[in-house]
Amino acid sequence: MSKPNLKYVVITRRYWDKHFGNSYIGGRVIDVTTGDWVSIPFQSGHGDSFALSCAEMALGLDRNTLNWDNAIVEEIDVATQKSAKKYNNYK
Repeated sequence: MSKPNLKYVVITRRYWDKHFGNSYIGGRVIDVTTGDWVSIPFQSGHGDSFALSCAEMALGLDRNTLNWDNAIVEEIDVATQKSAKKYNNYK
């Protein structure tokens, strides 16, 4: 399916802490038009809507600027917290 209005790709890594029963994400948001990206800080939360909200904050955009018409979310489950934090370290 093609998205002609696609402006942002949000990629997150989700880590499920089995001991405490919490999930955490870290990731990045990529501006498709420029190729620039911004890290999404590692934090507690999960789900596509939460990822969009985190991406808006990382980009400094107003709330509800990103939506399903102009953005796509990819959430990858990882086994360790270290793996989830890797996106914060990309240069």
